[in-house]
Amino acid sequence: MKRYLTYFFAALFIFIYGNEASAQSKHRSKKSHRHVNSYAARYTTAADSTYLDALHTGQPHLVWCTYYGKSTHGRRTASGEIHDKNAYVCAHLTLPFGTRVRLRNPKNGKEIIVKVNDRGPHSTKYKFDLSYGAARELGFLSAGIIQLEMTVLGK
Repeated sequence: MKRYLTYFFAALFIFIYGNEASAQSKHRSKKSHRHVNSYAARYTTAADSTYLDALHTGQPHLVWCTYYGKSTHGRRTASGEIHDKNAYVCAHLTLPFGTRVRLRNPKNGKEIIVKVNDRGPHSTKYKFDLSYGAARELGFLSAGIIQLEMTVLGK
């Protein structure tokens, strides 16, 4: 008798919570169609319109950047390349892989050209994740984040 009661309550539990879980998954699937084929849509805000204009015109624009830690060295990036912490590479949410970007530190005047080979950062504040070597060259390792002048050069 105990075994039948256990089966009964287990079936009841699955019936009640199973239907609720399937209803939630249906709701999630409808919600995900809002951003069809737009990986970065949830990270782009209305305030980014001047930034997006700067991407297409090639004009300099100030953006907040951060950098990868040393732990990503040797791992695959989204483009399939192996990440080299000393190379001048970066991650961006929407720029095509292989795009060259000039980054200039307005505080010390240092300037480098980096290549986009990864996706990120997954934040609304930061626009680029730089490699450790690029951050070292621009001089912001101790700060961790910095505002840089960015110009898209193309491929």
